[in-house]
Amino acid sequence: MENTTRIKYYGKIIETTREVAEFLAASRKQLAASDRKYRYHNMALAYLDPDETLDTGHCTGRNYLLNVVIRNLENQRVRAAVHLLDTEQQALYRLRYEKDLTQQQIADRLGVSKMAVSKRLKKLHGLVRDALAA
Repeated sequence: MENTTRIKYYGKIIETTREVAEFLAASRKQLAASDRKYRYHNMALAYLDPDETLDTGHCTGRNYLLNVVIRNLENQRVRAAVHLLDTEQQALYRLRYEKDLTQQQIADRLGVSKMAVSKRLKKLHGLVRDALAA
C-alpha cells in the first residue's frame, strides 16, 4: 500500500495508512489525558489500552470503531493475498470461508477425501500467510 506505516496495535505489528496511525495516536493521547483528569475525582474510568487484547464482540464506542477500521484494513490485505492464488485455490477459499462449508462438505463437493481437503487448506493457509508476510 502507498503511504503506509507500521504500528503496534493489540500487541502485534500491523501495516496501516498514515491517517489511521495518526488517528490512533491522537486517540491514545486523548484517552491518557482523560485518565489523568478523572483520576483526581475518585471515579472509575472505563479505559481500554489499545495495545491490550480486546474482545470487540461486546464493545461499543471508540475502541470498537478502531477495531473495525483495523479489521477492515487486515481484510483488504487478505483479499489481495487470496487474489494472488490460482483459481483452484481461490475456489477452495470461497467454499471454506465465504460459503462457510465444513471440510467434509467441501470433500463431498469436490469428490475427494476430507484429508485431501485438510491438506489443501493447510497449503492454502501457508500461501496466504507468506503473501501477508511479504
